[in-house]
Amino acid sequence: MSKCSGIHSKKLKQTTLRTAPVIPNMANDDLDRFHEQFAKWVYESGTPFSRIESKTLKAALSVLRPNITLPTRANMSNSLLNQTFETVAGSINEALKKSGELSLIVCIHSYDLIRCILDGICLTTDGWSNVLGEPVVNYCAVTPIQTFFLEVISTETDGHTAEFIAGDIKRVIESNHSLKDRIVGCCTDNTAANQSAWAKLKEVYPDKYFYGCVCSCALILGFREEFLYLFIRPQ
Repeated sequence: MSKCSGIHSKKLKQTTLRTAPVIPNMANDDLDRFHEQFAKWVYESGTPFSRIESKTLKAALSVLRPNITLPTRANMSNSLLNQTFETVAGSINEALKKSGELSLIVCIHSYDLIRCILDGICLTTDGWSNVLGEPVVNYCAVTPIQTFFLEVISTETDGHTAEFIAGDIKRVIESNHSLKDRIVGCCTDNTAANQSAWAKLKEVYPDKYFYGCVCSCALILGFREEFLYLFIRPQ
């Protein structure tokens, strides 16, 4: 009885050894690419850097590759952040260029006016507050195919005056040399300061248009109609 049990046990051990997978180590080039993609995920998802130091995360990834390592918080805050920014900025510039090429192909037999409209880029800007409650202004580039986030700036102590708004929109237009001629205008908020900024920008760029957000107007009108309804609704 014990002899048979010994043979059976021996066979099980041999089978286990024979089928055990051999997990190779990750090559240095693959490890660098993993760090780049991992960093993009952290930035994109807004994951706090402190979480990449989790021992359980490291243990889980080690199941896939024994020698795998995670980027340090210092790398995430410096070299990987700069590298990711350059990569994403380059991708956005290429996509903006291709959006114009695709639009021209679509309208190759259309009128010049329609082709110009489809090839154009509209800037959009709006003021917000970040998670710290600090005032910021963001800029996006809208094409017929996609919308791209360009940048966000902290206004700090600068007031959102007509001079500041007009000057900053001009800075964005002039800083994008390859897209400057394709920028057909800018959509802003509908405040009095923004409306004054439109007039200032129109003097500098007479061939471009500057106007307020239609959605904001509709929202304001919607609120007004709702308030009006409260007063005139039948009793």
